[in-house]
Amino acid sequence: SGLITAINSNDGTTLWRAAPGIPYRAEFALGFNRRSVFAIRGLMLYALDINTGQVQWEFNIPHGPSASPAADDERIYLTVGTGQLSVYELPKPGAPEVSEPVLPAVVEEVGATPASTGQGYSYSPIAQRRPANLPGPYASSGQAGEEVIRGPHPTILYRYSAGGARLEQTPILVEDLVILAASDGTFSGLSKYDGKVAYRFKAQSVVTAPLANYGAMAYVASQDFNVYALETLSGKISWRFTGTAPILRKPVAQDAAIYVHPDRAGLQLLA
Repeated sequence: SGLITAINSNDGTTLWRAAPGIPYRAEFALGFNRRSVFAIRGLMLYALDINTGQVQWEFNIPHGPSASPAADDERIYLTVGTGQLSVYELPKPGAPEVSEPVLPAVVEEVGATPASTGQGYSYSPIAQRRPANLPGPYASSGQAGEEVIRGPHPTILYRYSAGGARLEQTPILVEDLVILAASDGTFSGLSKYDGKVAYRFKAQSVVTAPLANYGAMAYVASQDFNVYALETLSGKISWRFTGTAPILRKPVAQDAAIYVHPDRAGLQLLA
């Protein structure tokens, strides 16, 4: 039903439970950083305090998400169905609520970015009611021209397009880079700060399983039965393993071994 439960790993006791958004709309795994748990429910992104489960803010995603969110302490990284990575700056801890005017009905683009309109209205306030003449994300209990109190919200930093390919894997964050895998087998290493491409690598086939990583290495399964070990900082392929069947499950990487599960062909341990 979308219930989120925090459990003490030492003794199994429940620390908190939360059920943000509409029940039974939990399609993706949770994202985390040191302060928050991030949950997607439909087109809404919820940030919950990692210690208490209280909702810190909620945000209307302009386009349908395609994978679980990734986050560090300053930014959140969202892949959407348009084949784009959208990177937002997170609200600072303890950010005050902001009083802003309700936008008039002449605003045309919902969730428009600063680059497209110069306005930067890319957020969803916490208020649930809205005037009939305002588009969805501009929820408000006031009328055009009045001021309402809005909660803290993420602000767009940049968007990166995969060039027509789909982005269906959660990004991997390694040091200053975001690692993306597109549906056509293209892997890109981008700067976290501005989205500039550091390198690209294309596998011989499409990606078939979620990306795995351990330290600065990423492990990528493709339709050609291969698992690639990608050095995320340089974009070089360290080694390649060819299985006996398609690898549809995420590899599991640990200190000295990688576990791979070819479809209906058992479990294999790579040292």
